[in-house]
Amino acid sequence: VAHFWPIETADVGSVHLALLRTKVSRIILAMKEEHSLNVHVDLAGHASKVGRRGVHNAYIEAMLDCKILVVTQRDLWEDHYRLFEALVSGALVFTDRMLTLPQGLKNGTSIIEFTGEQDLRSQILYYLNHTDERLAIAHEGRRVAMSRHRSWHRWKKSYSAPCFQAAAGTTRIVLTLSCQ
Repeated sequence: VAHFWPIETADVGSVHLALLRTKVSRIILAMKEEHSLNVHVDLAGHASKVGRRGVHNAYIEAMLDCKILVVTQRDLWEDHYRLFEALVSGALVFTDRMLTLPQGLKNGTSIIEFTGEQDLRSQILYYLNHTDERLAIAHEGRRVAMSRHRSWHRWKKSYSAPCFQAAAGTTRIVLTLSCQ
């Protein structure tokens, strides 16, 4: 079980927006002691702006080594890339309850939402002991992330918005992006 958030948050930014993250890290560490679980509760790679400039091998290796990844959103923030990175890893992904899940994700089918400490604890133990269910949900979460939430899906959705549609009888402007 992994949660990529340290108990000591001096090295990360926006600590005031991470109260839930810190609490979840403490819960998972307590479960390690109570149930002899193999857990990772800390950063993997680099923190803050340095960590967002690239994907680090330590982060990838830590994700690939997990059966369950717990992703908590920043307080007052939802639906970020770390959630999709976790889904693509192939592990079963748990997330704190959101207003709405990203398109295509369904609680209990492609991701697990938890609503509080007892819910998180009981679901972690349940899915660690029910491998077939854990793997089926993880597989579906990865399928949804890869088929609906890659960077070009976001681009396509953005540029198909009404503000980018040409009105009837007007000249259409075509943008061509070139990556070198």
